[in-house]
Amino acid sequence: MVLGWAILGQVSLTTLPARCAWGGTMAMLGLLGRSPLDEHSWHAPLVAVVTAFCFPVIVLQTGGSQSPLFFQGW
Repeated sequence: MVLGWAILGQVSLTTLPARCAWGGTMAMLGLLGRSPLDEHSWHAPLVAVVTAFCFPVIVLQTGGSQSPLFFQGW
């Protein structure tokens, strides 16, 4: 919420579900992602899929191509 306020200048509750889902999977990766290197893990691919869904949703909810989170290029 603080980061959203710092970037957007306001608190946006519409992005809260996507931010919670994204943050929850990041926390899960930190807690459960400590498997041995030779063992295949499902944690990192899950975080990648959730990130690929949540970040575009947050960008769309904060203004789409006019969002400060959307890279405008050089």
